[in-house]
Amino acid sequence: MGVVNRRVLLGNFGTVFFMRATESEIEEWAQQVCGSVDVEESEREEVQDTRLSGDLGERYIRRITRRVQRPVCVPGALSRLETGQAYLLQEGGIPSRGPIWIAQDR
Repeated sequence: MGVVNRRVLLGNFGTVFFMRATESEIEEWAQQVCGSVDVEESEREEVQDTRLSGDLGERYIRRITRRVQRPVCVPGALSRLETGQAYLLQEGGIPSRGPIWIAQDR
């Protein structure tokens, strides 16, 4: 599906749902249009105070938090969606931050 066709599709319907799929073209389109989101990533690391020589320095744990960009629809995400889940893109809107439930079998 070409870029022009994608724009026409979105312009005419205003909303696109990316449901479970294994076709590489659909996956590439979903990755492209869903973009990325800014998330906080936190990790713990053990640090040794180096002001004292050898292993005499006190050890402590510090937490480092940083903001990173993560893709909304990572490679392979569409093929792992459950029935009733989809990624949502609305014209002029922000893509969903992850898959949403549009229907659930109960």
